[in-house]
Amino acid sequence: MAAMNLQSSGSVEDPPADVLNSGWMMKQGHIIRNWKKRFFVIQPAASVVANNRRTYHLLYYKDRNYEDVPPTGAIDLYQATLRREEASPANMFGLRVTTSKGKGYPFRCESVEERVTWNTAISEAITNAVVDSTNNSASASADSSSQAETQRPMFAAEIVGNQKSKPKRMSVVPKNMSSQIGITDFDLLKVIGKGAFGKVYLVKKRDGEGKSKLYAMKVLEKSTIKKKGQEVHTKSERNILHEIQHPFIVYLYYAFQTNRKLYMVTDYFPGNNLFAHIQQSRIQGGFAEPRARFYSAELCCALDFLHINNIVYRDLKLENILMDMDGHIVLTDFGLSKDQVADVTQPTMKTFCGTVEYMAPELVSGQTYSSAVDWWSYGVLVFEMLTTRTPFFSKNGRSEIFQNIKKRDVKFPADKISPEARAFITHLLDKVPQRRLGMGAAGAAPIYEHAWFAKSIGQHAGIDFEALLKKEITPPWTPDIKGQTDFKYVSNRLKDQVARDSEHAQGAAQDVEKKNKWDEFTFVGRTLDEPES
Repeated sequence: MAAMNLQSSGSVEDPPADVLNSGWMMKQGHIIRNWKKRFFVIQPAASVVANNRRTYHLLYYKDRNYEDVPPTGAIDLYQATLRREEASPANMFGLRVTTSKGKGYPFRCESVEERVTWNTAISEAITNAVVDSTNNSASASADSSSQAETQRPMFAAEIVGNQKSKPKRMSVVPKNMSSQIGITDFDLLKVIGKGAFGKVYLVKKRDGEGKSKLYAMKVLEKSTIKKKGQEVHTKSERNILHEIQHPFIVYLYYAFQTNRKLYMVTDYFPGNNLFAHIQQSRIQGGFAEPRARFYSAELCCALDFLHINNIVYRDLKLENILMDMDGHIVLTDFGLSKDQVADVTQPTMKTFCGTVEYMAPELVSGQTYSSAVDWWSYGVLVFEMLTTRTPFFSKNGRSEIFQNIKKRDVKFPADKISPEARAFITHLLDKVPQRRLGMGAAGAAPIYEHAWFAKSIGQHAGIDFEALLKKEITPPWTPDIKGQTDFKYVSNRLKDQVARDSEHAQGAAQDVEKKNKWDEFTFVGRTLDEPES
């Protein structure tokens, strides 16, 4: 790759007083993984994050004249880590910022001097969160000292000649925090789901941003979650959904709580889940290949995105894939997902979890495992979409299913599945995790480039993944509904239930007693974080 001229657009010689550093770098997209030139600025964030401490954001823009335009994205540097990237093209110098939630951002600079400057400035932002000027207590000062000690970056500043670049110092003026939101800010319209821990309602926001918009509100009983030992999984789901944004992953708008309950508000998907649709296609023997391939392509993008961001999903199945009105799919239910995995390709996880028919052989054998378990489940799911059954199912129960997973090769129905689809599924269902499609040095690239996605099927062209991510490809099938308030796909057992929540009826307060509070569960709206591809 030829060196890219980053200096030609100039740099800011005298940045504003509250800017640690500004200038051009190359940034890799999280959704479409190409490299784009962006103008970066390190500035203080508005809100206090913990112990009266403030954090910095690494903001980025498409142009250096950024003062009067919103940033394209923002990277939270609070408790982030930093390291040098050696695998860069000739004449490019890489570094990577990883947020406290494990989300990685790779960058490239044009010279070692530029990398030194950015390394020093980002290190300063990470290690020196500024104590709120309204709190001058000794305890706050002590916290500042200990925080700086624990948040050292992963590599020291490089030396250019005999000189080390020195960071600028700054002060922060406190700004107002976001307003609160709670159950009484929504009208409950209908019960649309019910599970072991609570209900899901179709709701409408009464006022403010998003007024009159329809959402799905998941309501969970704290006592039930505690009784069933699901606190960790529930917190993990909230944390993951708070951190990620992708066109084929459910989007979390709000999370809040009362003394008794937890609430998570997401987009509403009226088109049911893929399990219900595959059941309806049993007479035809499964989805037609173009339809199965379309869902598989969108799902591949979602799984790859999770792995890039150090998340292993661990419970892939048709029930966890919802459909919107237009026929696009979205991945939901992150209760069993594992986030902040240092290297998803390495077998470091041990928790036995998932759905029996989708479990990978290394998992059912009690071995440590990696993100390879997601690609195995993905292969099972593709097979199921094309045949209406999972490849290792047995009527004799769980024990025999496990034996089939560990020892039996997948058997394809005669003349039902194309050679390309057979090869695709076979490589995903390789019993050796390291050989599994998606697990080599190239990551998911061989999946995107596989003949099953590349080749035309009848009148359906091969998948253009960039267009797919922008939802520019028309889905091959559309749910038979007239709008978001068409409840054709809502279960009959729920259709007559009254949409009533005890906390809503009582106008429950948003403030929560300390003994019943779930720390860091509540948040209002989104921080700007990686919206572009």
